[in-house]
Amino acid sequence: MSMKGKKGIIFGVANDRSIAWGIAKKLLDDGAHVAFSYNGERLKRNLDKLVQNHPECKLYDCDVSGEENVLKVAEQYKTDVGHCDFLVHAIGFADKTYLEGQFLPTPKDVFMQAIDISAYSLLSLTRAFKPLMAKGSSVLALTYLGSEKVVQNYNVMGVAKPHWKP
Repeated sequence: MSMKGKKGIIFGVANDRSIAWGIAKKLLDDGAHVAFSYNGERLKRNLDKLVQNHPECKLYDCDVSGEENVLKVAEQYKTDVGHCDFLVHAIGFADKTYLEGQFLPTPKDVFMQAIDISAYSLLSLTRAFKPLMAKGSSVLALTYLGSEKVVQNYNVMGVAKPHWKP
């Protein structure tokens, strides 16, 4: 299926090694109009470098842990782009202190933050963008092998990025 002329947004490109960036490159090469979300200046700098040859790409700062941030980005995307044919959720976050050593000592607030940002944000984003999506639009959520098998130092992320099954 050609993506030429399709429009969408990708959440979670961290750097040029991100699976999300691989998806973005393929979409851009295939003629899609791709927007990106980032959280914070460090990730914006990374994205700026990655899309320097694609000035048409819109960038939106969004901390997905706040529903109002998600709604603001959806509204701005609607103003800038219009409709949304695809949404890619490639967000994963956990306090890096708890990605090493034992999983069991993980405090509840750290665990809940990882779940909120890495998994629940999929629902927030889909809810916010659903009014912009026509029949046939797609939502893609990424996970990792660590959600199914024990992977050293993945700890809380293995639980926070579940293997979603339809």
